[in-house]
Amino acid sequence: MQPHVSICRPVSGRLPALGLLAAVGLWSLLVGPAVPVVASDGEPVSAPAGDGTNSARRPVTGATSEAESATGTRPVDRVPRPARTNGAADDGVDVPPFYLSRVSLDGAVVENHVECRVIVEVQVIDGGVWHDVNLRMNQLHILSASYQGPGEHAPSRNEPRNDGLSWRFRGQGGHRLELTAWVPLKKSPAGEQLQLTLPPLPQLFEADCRIDVPGSRLIVKSLKNTTIRQHPLAEERTRIEARVADSRLDLTWQPQGETEPKLATAQSDLFVMRTNGTVRLLADLTVQPEGGQVSDLRVRMPEGFELKSVDGALYADHRLDPDAKGWVEVELTQATAETIQLSWTLEKEIGPARESMALSGFEVAGAQRQAGGIRILDSGSHRIVWREADSEFVARMNVVDGRLPGSPRGLSRPELMTPAGRSSRSVVNAFEILKQPFRLVLDWEPIQPSFTTASSYYLFLYSDRAELEIQVQIQVDAGVVDQFELLGTEGAAGDWLVEDVRGSIPCRLSTDTSTGNAPGGITIDVLEPTSRAFDVRLRMTQLLTDPSSEFLTELPLVQADHVAPSRLYVTADDNVEPHLAPAEGTVAEPPQPARRLPEGAPESFRDRSVKLVDAITAGFAFTTQLTHHPLTVSSTAVVEIRDAVPQPLGDALQIVQSTIFNVSYGRLTTLRFPMPADLRELIPVGAEQFGIEFQLEGAPLTTEFEDGQFTVTLPSGRSGRFAVDLLYDLPLGSNISHEARALNVPVIKTREASYESVRCEFGGRGTLEVRIDSPEWEPVRTARKTLWHTAEPGDSIPIVVSRAIDRIPQRFATEVVFVQADCDDDGDVRLIADYLVSDTPEQLLVNLPAAAAAVVFRWNDIVVEPEQWTTDAGTSQVLLELESRAGDSNRLEVEYTLAQASRPLLAGRYDLRLPDFGQNAQVGRTIWEVSLPMQHLLFLPPDGLTPQFTWQWEGMLFRRYPTETYHNFRQRLIAARGIPDARLAERGSTYAFSTYGDALELRLSSMNRSLTVLLGAGITMLLGFVFLRFERTRNIVTVLALALVFSLANLWFPEPMTVLMQPAALGLVLALAAAAIDNRLRMTRERVLDASSYPYERPSGNSSVIVSEQPGSTAVRSTVLRPRATSDSGLS
Repeated sequence: MQPHVSICRPVSGRLPALGLLAAVGLWSLLVGPAVPVVASDGEPVSAPAGDGTNSARRPVTGATSEAESATGTRPVDRVPRPARTNGAADDGVDVPPFYLSRVSLDGAVVENHVECRVIVEVQVIDGGVWHDVNLRMNQLHILSASYQGPGEHAPSRNEPRNDGLSWRFRGQGGHRLELTAWVPLKKSPAGEQLQLTLPPLPQLFEADCRIDVPGSRLIVKSLKNTTIRQHPLAEERTRIEARVADSRLDLTWQPQGETEPKLATAQSDLFVMRTNGTVRLLADLTVQPEGGQVSDLRVRMPEGFELKSVDGALYADHRLDPDAKGWVEVELTQATAETIQLSWTLEKEIGPARESMALSGFEVAGAQRQAGGIRILDSGSHRIVWREADSEFVARMNVVDGRLPGSPRGLSRPELMTPAGRSSRSVVNAFEILKQPFRLVLDWEPIQPSFTTASSYYLFLYSDRAELEIQVQIQVDAGVVDQFELLGTEGAAGDWLVEDVRGSIPCRLSTDTSTGNAPGGITIDVLEPTSRAFDVRLRMTQLLTDPSSEFLTELPLVQADHVAPSRLYVTADDNVEPHLAPAEGTVAEPPQPARRLPEGAPESFRDRSVKLVDAITAGFAFTTQLTHHPLTVSSTAVVEIRDAVPQPLGDALQIVQSTIFNVSYGRLTTLRFPMPADLRELIPVGAEQFGIEFQLEGAPLTTEFEDGQFTVTLPSGRSGRFAVDLLYDLPLGSNISHEARALNVPVIKTREASYESVRCEFGGRGTLEVRIDSPEWEPVRTARKTLWHTAEPGDSIPIVVSRAIDRIPQRFATEVVFVQADCDDDGDVRLIADYLVSDTPEQLLVNLPAAAAAVVFRWNDIVVEPEQWTTDAGTSQVLLELESRAGDSNRLEVEYTLAQASRPLLAGRYDLRLPDFGQNAQVGRTIWEVSLPMQHLLFLPPDGLTPQFTWQWEGMLFRRYPTETYHNFRQRLIAARGIPDARLAERGSTYAFSTYGDALELRLSSMNRSLTVLLGAGITMLLGFVFLRFERTRNIVTVLALALVFSLANLWFPEPMTVLMQPAALGLVLALAAAAIDNRLRMTRERVLDASSYPYERPSGNSSVIVSEQPGSTAVRSTVLRPRATSDSGLS
């Protein structure tokens, strides 16, 4: 049979077996067959929802919407159709249903109109419907139309439209519509004018137009978004080609006169900026022709300036006019009547002192009206003074907050941006050009520089010298800084020698001796004078004449208008201890340990003890005393036993020895470690250098092995506290088992200093267990790890190692445990437990039942040989080495045999147990299937588990069958795991039980069928005979008492009562048959007695005995009992 899950019913206790059997018989006799009460089954944890008998799944089928049914349309399978409402395709991409790909017009002027051919090309994407395409072209008069394309076309309905011509297309692909038409020309003062409204094209598409116009020399004008080119034709005609990037074609042309074209206006916008001795002039020149087309210009340059570049959309080339000094001829790319814009760049050298400059130029020859503006930009180093008396045709303009009212042209040029590129330079003066030729005279007056400094000093003291680095931040308040002085370079302890000068802008020591440096100071030149903030670093050295005595240290100071409070960071060589104190006149805070260094601190300060003197505002002198100390080294060792790893010849212990050094007043660059003799014996000769790995902060160190010791080179001199790790494996020659084993771990010593103490640590990883039993080693019981300590270190550490199987980290999780058990006639049970493991460790510890025998482990259908031993408690433990399958769950099968206490003859008692995977094992659900021996039935089910079967009628018999929910779930389970349907030999009836979580134990009882019939039928027959024999038992009180006893027994033992119900019914039938036979025999005997001749005498009273009254005979009493006659009222 096959099993299922349900909610468990509590069982509070058991009645004696004899009382139970008696109650079963009484209830069967008096009440008859009863239907057992079965708890409702819960849905299994792992079974998907809807797998029960009442659940039904309806497949989702495609359906046609009402809209599609009404319109008769359906989606196209080959090309997704974009939605017609918003143009969004099915995949979310915005695709239009159609678009115009070309609009072209070819024509010629005939009298007062243009006869033309218009070509329109439309690309249709959604070809299943008609599309109205608005072609506009309101001015067009159509004579005929022709079409080429994959579909259909037609003009829209003849309704008045304000937006022009509309045409309809249908069919996916390219449609070409060609119209023969004419467009009227308009007369205007500027000449003939052609106007035509064009349909909208996609972005970056342009319409093209070609018009043949009479005349050889024409002046053609158009809108902004139109590009025009002219080509001369034969017979005094000109072809005008236009590219239109807008929705309107507007062309105007007229014949060019015989007179030379004029220049209507010339606008000059000048920008003057001064940078490092150079005046740069940026000019934007705008010229507007009039009365024809212009192909070149003549412009007068400012006097004294050198032309650097010219640029513009129509600029082709320029050259100096040899006949007119200061004039430049500019050649354009083509003759044009449009506005001409040119950008000019000129430069002029100028000295740093006060100097005058006359500005003029940018006069355009032939221009009728010339004007413009001049803007002087802030240089920071000089002030502008306008000499109004010497200037001509200029007027001063007001400047507010460095800008002119409005947004003057040219301010967006890159040259006008500040060096940081953040905003345009501010305007300090502005002038308006009234007419040409103008003249503007300016005086450049230098501004006295003013700046503020904030300095940080880094002083490094050695036994014979001092090194100083000064980091100065200079904030320019006014003017331009081109040099600064450093004071205090000559001190009482010696002169500071400047070795290096570096900055955010180029700087160097001044080589000019004529500047007249102040006593005890030097001058530093700024190679790129600036009005911005900049940084300077100065590195200098001072020799100490008498370092053993106290001396005065003076800090150089950058001379500035304002000096912010400074900071002094002091450190010293390893064997030198400095003592600083502010000298008389110095205002600063007392020296304190520096908690952290600034980001720009020198690298030599990073790993040293640094003191900070903060808020130095005056004096900048300190008394210094140096104390010299000898090198001091101390060391301790920490030996960590991490784990045991397998090797070809057995296990090996992973050892990490951390040698901790504490170095004071000096630095160590090399370390020496002699190799212990025990380790040297394990390493081949010549390979000693590779036997031990040395690391510093996780990085390997360079080592050499010579004369029995390792020489380790540190990457840099180390001072203070640091640790060097020594890593090696200690081979044991055999595998570690649960049996304790003693061995010695060598302690590798160092020649730099003796170990003050040694600690031995064990992190407790894996199954390894370590202990030390030596009295010299004391355990640290408060430590969070296994730790021993000794103050008398020896050459080795005596340890005892073993395997502690309970230390294995279990990560065992399974959703359903499926157990099948086969009970044979000899009292042995063969079990197979099936686990689908979702999270598998590399090692798995299994506690087997005590009586388990013939154990077989299968991992993914492969037999695994475990390591097995018996614990002190007598339980059997095994260790499995597992390999997980990538990206899939793993299946574990455990097959074993359990011997029971006795053979199941008439009744059987079974005690079944599963393997235990520890407390961390996570099990979602456990299912037991138990197959009993032949002719045995389940009598007492296990406690705490829910039966997966129900009682059902099969003809005249009441039998147990698995529930439909469990049957379906079991079929899915064995199919998913590949479990054979009949894996074990099913000898008799099979019963299934289930529970949520673990169910490591299962206890149940069985009974032979013969004994079941004997007990059920025998007790019922016995009760029937009692009722027939004893008259006093035949009353209502006895019936109710028996009903109560049976009800209580059926409440607490429903399964045994149900099992005994059918044989009890058989006993009841037999008892009734016996009573009927006995009654028939009595009736026959009574008839015989009634027919006899014996005399009877009637007894006196109300006796029920019948007596004969024949005279002369002796009365003989009959043994037939008859009921006493009663009246209808109930009285006798």
